[in-house]
Amino acid sequence: MKTMKTMKTIKKFGILLLTVLIVACSSDDDNTCNVSDASLVGTWVGTDNDGMGPYAITFVFKDNGTGSLDDSEEITAFDYTSNDSQINLSISGSDIVTFNYEFDTCDQVSIDKSRDPGEEADIVVFTRQ
Repeated sequence: MKTMKTMKTIKKFGILLLTVLIVACSSDDDNTCNVSDASLVGTWVGTDNDGMGPYAITFVFKDNGTGSLDDSEEITAFDYTSNDSQINLSISGSDIVTFNYEFDTCDQVSIDKSRDPGEEADIVVFTRQ
């Protein structure tokens, strides 16, 4: 009889311990990010495919309005401006290139080059590094 009582006590203690651990390990809402407040500033890595195979693309956006693009062949410096949905890159010796973007999460953004109406989107998903 004493063993049965001990087992019940252990079982109750185990359930109580699991409950405390689950509550203690649940995510903290203070650490969540609001996507509407997410920033482009940082290093972003994605993979595109130009028909000849996939290649890595790295965007670096600095908080002073400058950045760089590494497309696995060369690194190109640029100046940029952005609003809530577009990035305008000014590359020395080139026209301004406009990209549409949307944050999927605070650490993931989908970017596609602005295109003519009727053209298929070339969306690349970038992850913050």
